[in-house]
Amino acid sequence: MSPTRSLAAWSAVVCAAAVGYSQAEDGKRRVDVPRFGVRVRVPQAWSLIDWGRDDTAFVVQLPQDARSVAGEVACRMSPGTHSLESLKEQVRAEAEALKAVVPTEKTVKRKQTLLKAEITALKSPAVPEDFAKRFERRLTADWSFVDAKERPYFERMVYLQSGDLLYTFSLSSDESHYDSFVIDFEEMIAGAELKPLELAIERLPSGHWLQRDYRFGLMLPENWRPNFGASERVLFFATGASHGLFNDTLAVQASPAAALDLKRLSAELPKLIKQMDAAAKVTSQIVPQGGREAVETITRTTRDKLPIVIVERRFATPRRCYEVRLMCAAETFEKHEKKLRAALDSFIELEPKGAPVNET
Repeated sequence: MSPTRSLAAWSAVVCAAAVGYSQAEDGKRRVDVPRFGVRVRVPQAWSLIDWGRDDTAFVVQLPQDARSVAGEVACRMSPGTHSLESLKEQVRAEAEALKAVVPTEKTVKRKQTLLKAEITALKSPAVPEDFAKRFERRLTADWSFVDAKERPYFERMVYLQSGDLLYTFSLSSDESHYDSFVIDFEEMIAGAELKPLELAIERLPSGHWLQRDYRFGLMLPENWRPNFGASERVLFFATGASHGLFNDTLAVQASPAAALDLKRLSAELPKLIKQMDAAAKVTSQIVPQGGREAVETITRTTRDKLPIVIVERRFATPRRCYEVRLMCAAETFEKHEKKLRAALDSFIELEPKGAPVNET
């Protein structure tokens, strides 16, 4: 496996990002990723190769033979109130879909079989009592694989849901090492410290949710709340209602200040969206946006057979160019369009800290 970051090249970044990777006398190392609120203890021989990037809390490489086709443990996080039952249904549906795939010489790279998908209760003393109370249950999915060279390997996925966050722990290992690694993997999960995230968001007296680092804010519709954005490019992220595995979301991205040709964007964006999603129905117009103008595209399409609406606004201020993207179930949009548009209209940009407050 080729690591995305090597410890040697990124030792300075580790210090700057406050990622702990220390070893103890019991043969375990501590992997601490404060930005993700994740702390685990792993065997010393497991090497940290990726951390704190997009949705990835960490990835560690396992010591295996050079011929091994798999060998890593990872923790990833995603926002939203996913039910374990919906996830289990998705896993089983994926397994059934794999059975229906007709193999060809070009497409067959591995055989994948679901061995188990079950939800079990978390109880002390198998896990600490506070851990059991917070998560209550887990979904375990075990898969077997055979690659194109007939080499078998296995994967275990463990899903834990708490509030608005889904934690996904994964282990992949070749057949000869799997039984021993799965013991260490389960010990790691049982001893994991998963703290609530500290978002750089605060509520203003006006009702806006302020992004403290970038000094912009929005009001959110009722029952929506700021959440973890599973991308480093997303500066502000919020979630609304859950529809199975799909969540209503609102995200803000930004780039350096530049002049935007709104008329050109209004003409080009629908074509670009149609290139990526031929079935989508797209409209575009220029709309008012807090004393300025924005180009607004409305895309109607589907996600996993669920009709959805995506409203995206692009506009520029003297400080930045912004993309504000609302994605929700079509039923939600039709029922609450006025309130959802009010959230988009509520965007404000505040002066940097220390300067007089000027909401624009």
